[in-house]
Amino acid sequence: MTRASTFLAAAALAIAAVLWSASPLPVGAVALWLGLFSAIACVRARRARRTPRFIATYALALVLLGIGATEAVLYATTPPESKLDVPDIIAPDETLGYAAVPGVRDRGTHRIGEEVVYSVEYTFDDERMRVAPPPADPPPTTSVLCFGCSYMYGTGVEDEEAVPYRLQDELDGRYRVYNLALGGWGAHQMLARLTSGQVEAIVDEPPLVAVYWALPDHVWRAAGERVWDREGPLYGVNDEGLAERLGTFADLPGAASKFAPRGEREKRSWILQRIAAHRKAARNRVPLPADVARWRAIVRTARAEVEARFPGCAFVVLFDDRRPDGAEEAMAALDEIGVTWKRVTAALPHEPEDPYRWRQHPRELHPTPEAASRVARYLADEVVRPVATSGER
Repeated sequence: MTRASTFLAAAALAIAAVLWSASPLPVGAVALWLGLFSAIACVRARRARRTPRFIATYALALVLLGIGATEAVLYATTPPESKLDVPDIIAPDETLGYAAVPGVRDRGTHRIGEEVVYSVEYTFDDERMRVAPPPADPPPTTSVLCFGCSYMYGTGVEDEEAVPYRLQDELDGRYRVYNLALGGWGAHQMLARLTSGQVEAIVDEPPLVAVYWALPDHVWRAAGERVWDREGPLYGVNDEGLAERLGTFADLPGAASKFAPRGEREKRSWILQRIAAHRKAARNRVPLPADVARWRAIVRTARAEVEARFPGCAFVVLFDDRRPDGAEEAMAALDEIGVTWKRVTAALPHEPEDPYRWRQHPRELHPTPEAASRVARYLADEVVRPVATSGER
């Protein structure tokens, strides 16, 4: 290759390095820039086609142009951006990792491209719970406790459309229903609330039943695999098969890198994003036995805490069996500890021809208002009333 061609290739590398480090240009643009100048260098050096330097430059041009083309194709085929305008309702919490701010009200919106999937208001009372219906007259003398994550808490639905709110209506105001859930939580936050005495401090009426809406993903959440829960409560399993608190997920080895925000350079590469998504999907396909054992111990201990702190209160798990990843392992774990559990598909029948029948959007899997209403009706008819009739309390 000529000196001019070598200089041209070196200049392309230098310019690309500046573009990569000092500008928001995506990987594809930088790769195409480098590939183009490497190809020009090859054309100018056509008389030296058999030299090692030419062959290396030619190979580099092909690789870079291939990367650039792949980035362009992935960009063109990527679904519209999903943008969440997260309401300002969350604050750090020593016991739970994070919790709602008391007495706050704010709006949350989810847009996918130009489509607004939901835009709803979230209102919390002074006890950091999403608001419930006004008390009945006469006021109820017993209650129902609702634990879980965003599905129970009501992400994407208005206050009066959340499952606990609807459940209190379904029960004709005879029971006070406490919404003790929050988006992103899992069984580990349920247990932390119970063992810390938070639930006892909040609940005024003796509870008849405690319902925990469980997702297969809660197995991974209890293992500290979710980036939003860096300070969440970490539990281990003792010799008796019960859960013992060890600290927070920030104490885990490698936590600093696990919870590090995604780098700007990764965000600028569609290839890296696809690789990260596939790796995450593979990791979440089958849970590790140790993680299942931890979640099983947490649920078992939570049931024991409910029974000890609220004598006569039944503990029931509503298990979301609609997604296959990890579901069989989690359901087997519930059977092993003998906990009473129900399937979500009993309330929301699975329809293969319309798998998103009860979801807000194919990319927004939270329940619709109709789905939340059906779940509340199911809990009233198949859980609360049967427990009351059986004389648990």
